[in-house]
This record gives sequence, structure tokens and C-alpha cells, in this order.
Amino acid sequence: MIIKLEDEWDKALKEAVKVVKSNGVFIYPTDTVYGIGGNALSKEVVDKINRIKGREGKPYSVLVGNLEMVIKYFKVEEYLNYITQYLPGAYTFLLEPKVEMPVSKGLVGLRVPDHYFIRKVSIESGVPIITTSANKSGEKPPSSLDEIDENMVKAVDLVIDGGVAKHKQPSTVVDLINKRILRKGAGEFKFL
Repeated sequence: MIIKLEDEWDKALKEAVKVVKSNGVFIYPTDTVYGIGGNALSKEVVDKINRIKGREGKPYSVLVGNLEMVIKYFKVEEYLNYITQYLPGAYTFLLEPKVEMPVSKGLVGLRVPDHYFIRKVSIESGVPIITTSANKSGEKPPSSLDEIDENMVKAVDLVIDGGVAKHKQPSTVVDLINKRILRKGAGEFKFL
């Protein structure tokens, strides 16, 4: 099922939350590129996404809807200045999770995208959502729905069409623990 966000926002939200709560997988827009994800606390969902993307053993990042969820799921006390200054935004911050997440064996990438819809899905679902670009491993991340492989579209439970992504490039990845920038992307970042 493909739902156009600008035409059916409420239906898109309801269906996306349903997919997350039932351990399904969906494709969704963010501020950077299109993502594929589901409940980040579910090993079953991680396995499904690995199969769809054709990748194995690499960690996934997660997104949450607000600061309350950031604090609930991550050890952020000493990094709050970065969190409040840069998020929501085009950043992925590597942090230590407070709860075990099957998305990664160590640090977990945290996103709070500057895209109200996907943040609202996380808030309404009550869980972090896996966020990885909606492309086969090694291919270019899509900034619109028509750039996504049709086999991937067919493999998921739901697709949310949100038009063209604002930044059209992946987020900037920052390891806050070890103070280094791992990938320069859409966001400009400086260590304090």
C-alpha cells in the first residue's frame, strides 16, 4: 500500500503506527533521504530489513520523536548540549543505548529527523524506529519515491510518499563518545 502524505496524512500516520506495532516494515520520508524501518526493539524487524536490503551484520541507526524519547532510550546526560542544539536535524549521533537494541552490538546511531511525520510515528508507536536508507546495500540513497527499487517497494508492508526529501543527501554522522565525525552529510557540525 502506498499512501501520499499530502493527501492522506491521518491515514498515513494510522497505518504507519499499525505497521510498527505489528513488527512490519515500511518505507518513509525524512528530511535527508527515504528510510526503511520498523520497531528498532524487534530482532524480527532487523532480520526482515537485512533481507530486503541484502546486507548482513552492519549496524542500523534508530530515530525517535522527541527529547523525552531520546532520554528514555539513550545515555545522553553529558551530551544534552549537542542534542538540544542540533536535533531535530540532519544528524546521526552515535551514543550508548539505555536498553538493548538488536540494531547494533555497541553504540547506536540516534536520529531525530527534521520531519514531523516520522517523528510522530515514533511517538505514537512508543518505540524507536530503525532508520536506514531505502536502497539495496551499496546503492545510492533515494531522495524520492521514484528512486526506490520497485522490488523493495513490493517487499514492505507500507510505503509513505512524502515527495522529495529536503536535503537529498544522508545525515552527518557524529560519534559523540569518541568525538569524531564519521560521515559528512547534510548537516554542518562543530564540536564544542
